[in-house]
Amino acid sequence: NRAGGSSVPGLLAIPVWFLYQGADALMQFGSGGMAVAYSVHVGGFACGIILALLFGALSAARAEKPLARARGHVEKAEWFAAQGEFQNYLDLMPDDADVHAEAARAFLCGAEKGRARFHYAEAVSSLLKNGRRGDAEALFMEAMRSIEGFSMPEKEHLGLACGMERSLKYSGAMKAYGNFMTRYPDSREIPFVLLRMAGIHEKRFGRPDGAVSCYAALLEGYPGDDWADFAAAEVER
Repeated sequence: NRAGGSSVPGLLAIPVWFLYQGADALMQFGSGGMAVAYSVHVGGFACGIILALLFGALSAARAEKPLARARGHVEKAEWFAAQGEFQNYLDLMPDDADVHAEAARAFLCGAEKGRARFHYAEAVSSLLKNGRRGDAEALFMEAMRSIEGFSMPEKEHLGLACGMERSLKYSGAMKAYGNFMTRYPDSREIPFVLLRMAGIHEKRFGRPDGAVSCYAALLEGYPGDDWADFAAAEVER
């Protein structure tokens, strides 16, 4: 900078600071003329280190190094190197949803859709567990755009599709319902999914023909379902 300063590694700066504060604290003993409580600085620093170790900061600090390297590789479009570093980080911090998402994108850029699919699924599941439903839905839609036929475990997938419909993300909900039918063709929830799709076609997209197709599919594939009579009435209407 303009004052001629330069960067100093933390591993060097912190011990030097600690020694400086400790030396000044020793000088205070028996002297009443110093106005700075250096011993409090040293004690507070030591207490902070102990608390950090008790709360697992050491493992988090170890994980930060591969994460920083991974992001550096991403900036240089070095996808394969980034993938390895993201994996090293996730081996230490497996529940980090945001980094799972970053890893998924790195694997996509490296044309490894299978690994990207895994990391997207892990990220979405983790976001749901942490109550970040809006983020989970946004990432789920990103994954569906990026990977043809992307799906989650049956219960999570259907919950996300219904959630997107409730939050007025109708295009995303329709794609999610369609992927659900492809991934789980024998699910007992297929009639329900067809009804939801029919409702979106008719009431949200203004496509009555699409709704009729869904009702007809329900009648053809599930004639004994509880919703079959309703579907038949809608077709006749």
